[in-house]
Amino acid sequence: GRSPTNHSVVTIEHKIDAGDTDKKKYGGGGGSSRGMFSIMKSPTKMAAGAFFLASTGGAAYFFSRFLTIPGLNAQIKRMEEQVELLGNEVDRLAEENNRYKGLNDRLNSTVIELGYQNDLLNASNVRYAELNGVLNSSIFDLGQQNDILEEQVENYVQTNAVLNATKNDLSSEVGNLKGEVDRLEIENEDLAEAVTLLFSEVGSLINTTNDLNATVIELDKHVGDLTTENNRLETLVNNLETVVSFLGEASTNLQESYEAVSEFLATQITYYRTLVTDTVQNTYIRQLSNWDCAYRGIFAFEDFAEPGNGDMSIGEDKYEDVMNYVDQRVLSKLCLSMSDFELFLENEYVNQGSDRPVEVTTDQLLSAVQLYTLEVFDHYFPDKDDVGGLTEADWAEASYDCENLPIDQKFFHYSILARNIFH
Repeated sequence: GRSPTNHSVVTIEHKIDAGDTDKKKYGGGGGSSRGMFSIMKSPTKMAAGAFFLASTGGAAYFFSRFLTIPGLNAQIKRMEEQVELLGNEVDRLAEENNRYKGLNDRLNSTVIELGYQNDLLNASNVRYAELNGVLNSSIFDLGQQNDILEEQVENYVQTNAVLNATKNDLSSEVGNLKGEVDRLEIENEDLAEAVTLLFSEVGSLINTTNDLNATVIELDKHVGDLTTENNRLETLVNNLETVVSFLGEASTNLQESYEAVSEFLATQITYYRTLVTDTVQNTYIRQLSNWDCAYRGIFAFEDFAEPGNGDMSIGEDKYEDVMNYVDQRVLSKLCLSMSDFELFLENEYVNQGSDRPVEVTTDQLLSAVQLYTLEVFDHYFPDKDDVGGLTEADWAEASYDCENLPIDQKFFHYSILARNIFH
């Protein structure tokens, strides 16, 4: 018999193929300190190792306590197989862990690179913002310069048109200066003939002006013709200046002829403008003549228009008809403002505090029209010593038609600001 205190010793052998390189690398070899160190570096391996130690200790304990259990060796064999499978799984997990570690390193490297690229982009954005501010400032400056250039372009359009008209004619003749001078001397003779023709045309214009005095309709027609002729003469002067300028460069002998022609044409144009301006003034005077007689004829059946009733108010009922007649017969002929005249009528004669002075009398109306049109003629056709008013050049620019005058050149007794305040 056995003593109760006698303990049996059981030896458990755990064999792992030493030829498996991957098992050696990750601690698969039995009892290897290198393998154990490798296992401890990985949380997965540590868990598997703990499980392995617990299983081995537990197995040893149970083996020491239950040696008498039948089939124990078979169970131990199966347990060794399970341990081997567990080691293989640990190796596989270690490989996966290394692969993930490599991917993590690559990811960290990529993050660093992206951070660097992001810093570059931020720096570029700051630089682009600065450049954009500079660009906006440049665009603003260019916009102002463009406005200035547009104004200059408008001023150069007419000059450019003249230069374009003569460019083709002069381009083929520049190469031969001597022949050009000879040709220009011949043309100078032609110009002398043209000057003679201009004298004849001026005389013809004077005769035409005298004929225009026959009727207002014919006068308007011939004023338009004279305006066209004036434009043609100014264009001719510009062309002559261009041609004779070249003559001055080619031969100084022609300088005196050019100055004589220019002085003559300038004198003729000034005379012509004065003549046409006087004609326009006479036209307006004729258009306004006898308007008051026609007024009494049109409103002959109204009490306020009868002789002896000049101090009778026109009244609300007939005020609009009377003012329409004044506008058609007087104001519109001189391109005058109805509202400005009514304000003049109210402030100078009626003083009833209204922009429709319906209480005006016939005598007041006739007097108001006379004073108002006197101011108009002083503005449109001032004397030489007068300050302000339109010039002959202003009328020429408007083609001798008051409708073509700019708003600041038309007549207003009250300034635009004053008219706005009164209304």
